[in-house]
Parts: sequence; C-alpha cells; structure tokens
Amino acid sequence: MKNQLVINASSINDLWFQTLYNILELDNDGNFKNAYPTGIIQQGSFMNEQSRLQFPSYAFCIENPTEDRLVRIPEGSNIPSPIEEEEAIKYFHNYIWGSEIQENETYTYGSRINIGLEYVMNLLKNTPVTNQAVIEIAQPSDTMNCIGKDGKLDPPCARLIDFKVIPCYVEGRLLNELSTLDLHVYFRSWDLYTGMPTNLFGMSMLQEAVSAYIGIPVGKLYGYSSGLHLYKYQKELAQMRTRLEAKEF
Repeated sequence: MKNQLVINASSINDLWFQTLYNILELDNDGNFKNAYPTGIIQQGSFMNEQSRLQFPSYAFCIENPTEDRLVRIPEGSNIPSPIEEEEAIKYFHNYIWGSEIQENETYTYGSRINIGLEYVMNLLKNTPVTNQAVIEIAQPSDTMNCIGKDGKLDPPCARLIDFKVIPCYVEGRLLNELSTLDLHVYFRSWDLYTGMPTNLFGMSMLQEAVSAYIGIPVGKLYGYSSGLHLYKYQKELAQMRTRLEAKEF
C-alpha cells in the first residue's frame, strides 16, 4: 500500500528534482517505492497511447517560491529543459494573469482566474484575515461538458487557488509588513516533468503580484495533487536527470 508523499522544498527547482527522484525511487524488492504504474490511460490526455507512473497522494510546501523558481538543468548534461525562462514568463502573462482565449482554446486558467481575481485581491487588501480569498478554476459542469476544440473532454487540471494571510500582531495591531501571504493550489491531474515547473512558475508570479497589490510579503506556496504523474515517454529524461534506473511502467 503506497503512502502519501509529502515534500518540503526550498524552491520550485528543488521541489521538482526531489519529486522526480521520489517517483522513480525503488524499494528493496525492486518495486516503485512511492508511486504506482497506471497501465494504459483509459480516459484523458494520451488516451489509449501512453501509460503513467503516478503518486496516490502528493503534497508539498515551498519555503521560498519566488527564489530559484525556474527549473534548471545542469550544464553539459544534454537534457532539454522542461521550460525556458522566456516561455515561463509568457505562460504567466497569457495563461495565468491574462484572460484572452485563442481560437483553438475553449478556456485558459487565466480566463477562469480573472473572473474572481480583482474581488479576491481587494478582499485581501481590505480584510486580509479571511478564509474567503479562494478562486475556483473549475466549474461543476466541467466534469461532463468541458469539451476541447479537438472534440475530447478536457476539464481543467488546476481546480482551486486559495490565498491565505498569516497575520502578525504586535500589541494587538496587525502589521502587514511582518505578515505573509501564502498560496495553496490543487491539481486533479498533473504532469510532473513539464506541467509542474511551468504551472508553479506561473502560480508563484501570481502570488507575487497579489502580494505587491495588498502590501503583504510573499510567504509559502503549498500544493496538493491526487494525480501527479510521469508519462512513459518522459521516463528516459527523468532517469538522465536523477541518475536513477527504474523498471518499465
């Protein structure tokens, strides 16, 4: 029986490497220690084409989400980077902060986030000690009706973003400059090799932008996924990066 994997990391770059290592790690019997093979995907991306290695439950905490947030590949390793900095910044502006939808898109995270972002930012600015600063990316109908331009069901992977101010009081007075703004995010399904570094770069920039608007420093970035996975076609790259050997899945 696999247990929940919980990782504490100093940065996004650190988190990605630790997680990649943990998904390939084998136990003393030569079986995957923390993850399980899913077999051929029956519904979703790469349906009937790919298999996945997946965590049954995954949670993380990033101490410094705005530092070292771009995943870095060692020089001379000949391993392609999951995301380049220019691409990551463009992703944030077009798919997290921006709300424009292109012809070949039915939605973007940004188009859903921006429905409630202004309200949430003002809520945090005016009443920072609240549990209501939540943005729901998914809609109840997505499970059955979110059909992509290719005609396939494509509900959002990121479902929820929750901002939380950790207050600091001195002599009964709330001091914004000593408080912190944490961010919590949930993914129903999540591509570890390329999706995680791209999404978390964007989420950390969103956290930083909201932090600047409300005048409260960036705190930690927390996350959870019930379907964080590595696709079979990514296995060789993951092995090269971690220098681990793993059996087929």
